[in-house]
Amino acid sequence: MTAILSAARLGRALRERAKVRTTIPLATLKVLVPRMDPAVRTQLAAIQGLLADEMNVDEVQFVSDTTGLATLTAKPNFPVLGKKVGKAMKAVQAAIEGLSETRVQSLANGESVGLRVGTEDFAIGPDDVRIIAQPLPGLVVESGDGITVALDAKVDESRLRRARAREFKRAVNQARRDAGFGLSGDLHDRDCSRARARPS
Repeated sequence: MTAILSAARLGRALRERAKVRTTIPLATLKVLVPRMDPAVRTQLAAIQGLLADEMNVDEVQFVSDTTGLATLTAKPNFPVLGKKVGKAMKAVQAAIEGLSETRVQSLANGESVGLRVGTEDFAIGPDDVRIIAQPLPGLVVESGDGITVALDAKVDESRLRRARAREFKRAVNQARRDAGFGLSGDLHDRDCSRARARPS
């Protein structure tokens, strides 16, 4: 449950950063949980719909790597790495910055990778590097509490229409409550869209 609360908090922060209000439905929220064990996966799947409603997205996806979220690169963590590689730092730095994204992903997942620099072999671990994630176009990304979330913040006219329909529906239903009417004939978003489209 902690992961879900963190995902919701980070997702709301992303909406604020992208300046997209919560009433506008978005396509997807991706939640990156590295080393996701079966118990955690089951727990997350059980409340997937709840998180989607909370974040007002069409779909929540739980993923275990950054594929489709961001491109990863690595930079040396000089204070830590310097003690390990000494005078070979410049060459090791170049090797780290030239790592393939697959090997950087291994570091991001908490694994170590081997580097051969000249005649020396080095084992580079997650603490030896800084992982830099560059979000793919259209996504905004935030990390915290051991998870990363990526929000598809693209807004098109159809999503704006859905938002207006939902707001209209809420206003009509509130007016019915205020007037003492029940909501057994609750309006649907589609009906509201048609009503707003009719000429006066």
